Amino acid sequence: LLCPVALARVERPARGRRCRHLRCFGLAAYCRSNYGMAAFNNRWSCPVCNKRVRPEELLIDGFVEDILQKTEEECEEVLLSPSDGSWSP
Repeated sequence: LLCPVALARVERPARGRRCRHLRCFGLAAYCRSNYGMAAFNNRWSCPVCNKRVRPEELLIDGFVEDILQKTEEECEEVLLSPSDGSWSP
C-alpha cells in the first residue's frame, strides 16, 4: 500500500492500462514526478514495471482503493489470496 514514488501510503491508487502487476502507485506523486522530470526519455514510465504509461493511460484501481479505505493508516501491506481475491492486513 506504499507508493514506490513517494514512499508513503498511496492516496489515489493508479497504474497503467497495459501494466500486468497489481502494485499501484500514487496518482499525484506519479504526475508530479513526471511533469518535473528533465530527462524526457525517462518520462511517463511505470515505477513498478517500467512500461510507458502516459497520463491518458492511467487507471484508478478501485480494488486497492477499497483496501485503503478499509485499513488503518499505519497498514503498509496486505496479503492477497490468488485463489479468490480476498485480502487480510
